[in-house]
Amino acid sequence: MDVAEAKARLEAAYEDEAVFLPPSVLNKITLDDIPNQVMIEVGLPKDGVMHLDWSGRLFKDQDQIKGEADYTWTRKYWYSPIGLEHYLDLIRRAVELRNRVHNDVEITNYDDDGSLYPDDICC
Repeated sequence: MDVAEAKARLEAAYEDEAVFLPPSVLNKITLDDIPNQVMIEVGLPKDGVMHLDWSGRLFKDQDQIKGEADYTWTRKYWYSPIGLEHYLDLIRRAVELRNRVHNDVEITNYDDDGSLYPDDICC
């Protein structure tokens, strides 16, 4: 997908609709290209199925493009050797460090209820 096609998809999108774009065009999308209430998700179709390259969304918020990472998984479906609890703790600490150094990212929701770990990170 080229930049012109990506911008056309954004322009034709409905409110609250996710537009899937490949990572290769993201650095060429400007604030003016994103309609209000339209979200960008990062991924490409493969074999008729959309494969997400990043679990989250980009959106326009007044005069900024914001990103929100979505770490919402349950232990039942987590197969990584590091363990979900430790992985999300590393994510949380990385975001806190970036916030202290650059002040351009924040954790908007972190809920450790023992079985479900939602963690929305906004920047």
